[in-house]
Amino acid sequence: MLRSPHTSCLRCPSSSTCVFSEISCDRDGQGPVRLKFRKGDNLVSEGSRAVGFYSLCKGHVKLTTSNRNGDEVLLTILGSGDVIGLSASLGLKTYSYSARALEDSEVCYIDSNHFDELIPNNPGTAIKALRKLSQQTFLAQERIKNLSCKSMRERFAMFLINLADQHGKMTDKGLEIMLKLSREELAASVGSVQETVIRLISAFKAEGVLVEENRHLVIVNLPEMKVISGSQ
Repeated sequence: MLRSPHTSCLRCPSSSTCVFSEISCDRDGQGPVRLKFRKGDNLVSEGSRAVGFYSLCKGHVKLTTSNRNGDEVLLTILGSGDVIGLSASLGLKTYSYSARALEDSEVCYIDSNHFDELIPNNPGTAIKALRKLSQQTFLAQERIKNLSCKSMRERFAMFLINLADQHGKMTDKGLEIMLKLSREELAASVGSVQETVIRLISAFKAEGVLVEENRHLVIVNLPEMKVISGSQ
């Protein structure tokens, strides 16, 4: 982890969605501090004491937990504007997941006590924090519903759709997921094993709804993928 030179919030790529957008960075040592993490660095560890939270400015971070066998389970992947450790730092006392940088990333970090002191004079920041918590709660509920109510085929299709919606861009091939995830990481995201995910990817390719370009998965037939997922 490295401390990043001060960057104006106006020039930050996530300024429009950042929870700290109304607070000056590193204001008298009380505001958010901009930090850099290398690919593979841990931002927080599951079970450790929550002393603050992060707003992701640049890059991607994966959130994971461990099941009873000690296997890693991928909860979600975060991008610019997302927050890490907010609910824990506001009252849960310990982080309920681990967060690791998937690529070189930049964040703004604030200590929980400093955030509490800033809230009375920055109601807009409090509202943004509540909206972030609401969004995360909704996504967590949707994940639980998908895991409990859908078949593995439907579950994986829905995961790819959501991943493309959050971290994809339209290309001449289709909707390309701009992340390079291993088969193991893909399997962990839907509570499955690598062999099952490999078979599903092969089936989707054979059905003409998915291709792979430079290790990026590309949804080439989004309407049909939605049908497969059970959302249409």
